[in-house]
Amino acid sequence: MQASGYTNMSYWSGEGWTWRNLTGRSQPDYWAESQYFGDPFGSFAQSDDHPVLGVSYYEAEAFCNWAGGRLPTEAEWEKAARWDGTPRIYPWGNNPAMNNCNDWFDTTVAGSQTCPVGFIGDVTPPTGPGPGPKQVSDSLVVELDARNVGGTPGVWDNLVGADFTASGSPSVQTVAGVQAMVFDGGSWFVGPVSPTTICGSHARSVEAWVYNPDVLDEETVVAWAKRDGPEGTNFSFNYGTNGWYGAVGHWAWDLGWNGTPTAGQWHHLVYTYDGTTARVYDNTRLKSSLEVPLNTYTGQHINLAAQNWGDGSPGSLLGSLSIALVRIHTGMLTAQQINTNYYLDAYRMGSVRSGYLQTASPAGCLDMAGNVWEWTQDWYKSYLGSTTPFDMTNSAKSVRGGGWYGIYGDRCASRWFAAPDSSSNEIGFRIAR
Repeated sequence: MQASGYTNMSYWSGEGWTWRNLTGRSQPDYWAESQYFGDPFGSFAQSDDHPVLGVSYYEAEAFCNWAGGRLPTEAEWEKAARWDGTPRIYPWGNNPAMNNCNDWFDTTVAGSQTCPVGFIGDVTPPTGPGPGPKQVSDSLVVELDARNVGGTPGVWDNLVGADFTASGSPSVQTVAGVQAMVFDGGSWFVGPVSPTTICGSHARSVEAWVYNPDVLDEETVVAWAKRDGPEGTNFSFNYGTNGWYGAVGHWAWDLGWNGTPTAGQWHHLVYTYDGTTARVYDNTRLKSSLEVPLNTYTGQHINLAAQNWGDGSPGSLLGSLSIALVRIHTGMLTAQQINTNYYLDAYRMGSVRSGYLQTASPAGCLDMAGNVWEWTQDWYKSYLGSTTPFDMTNSAKSVRGGGWYGIYGDRCASRWFAAPDSSSNEIGFRIAR
């Protein structure tokens, strides 16, 4: 919607564009801060972590075209849901489990409604990390973990290089159940001088798990180089509300978050630069990007929770926030690498519940059973050799996966149908590349 997709005919099929013009549709049904599906469920808030509902086939198809993908075929959907060499009955295995998917019988979702991705499943914290191994782009120059601060007061041990030294009184505390370094808005850490491999126009990536209780205009998470220009010479990765520079400060060529990460929650914030385009991610979601010719200053220290002033001394635009983990890479992390690293720590950060391990399909996909039926690109018709053949070509598309309101559809092989112009409160979609 923000990219004006509803008014750009190039994203739509001929039938879809005709439908959009006839209906005047400018957003999905149920696109609102508060949803109401009628009694006995009442109203509930719909957050970014819930699947979007009320999406017709035509809208799903147009979104996929905008995103550079497409809707999966039925066969692709089913393989993603069940196949790991031996077909499964359910995404998690062959045994039914009432609370492994969000449907009518689930007892973990209050009031029967959609639920956040990763919510369903065993709520006992896992004993080990999630999917792995840890992904590194080229090499690491900084890796900090608040669980391994080290034994020297005022020093945060860098696991791959020179350590960081405190200014003021940052302290290790437990924040929302996570061990973290807490910055009070008057303290920071100074680390090693930034190597040339993350300066100039070189590719680089920064990832950090950050908790901000009250997000301000511009709060620094990780920074090097220095302020005062010229354009493209500073580097600061931020957690702020400002729409121009709340996410990244390059000096003049900056980025906002395009929707500030929610305060009072742990977030996996990631910055990448490939030599041409800067991108920022929040919990695996690409939030904003900008083509920019960087020429980042060399010879300046890497800081946490502070930028360097124009003379190279730290102390500018301090962060009042908590940091649990920081990695700085000398290459650009791909979207898949970001996804993998997110799930390495998402459980202990409370970003997703540990049910991911129990309910994910062999391909690592969540919510392949329950929550929402999903559009596929195929017309609904019987399989070859069926004893009761039918063919709904040109009238109904196949949907898969089952929905939050239903009692049918949890098995990977279950299928149903819907007209391409329909927009149910149980239907969403996935993208295939």
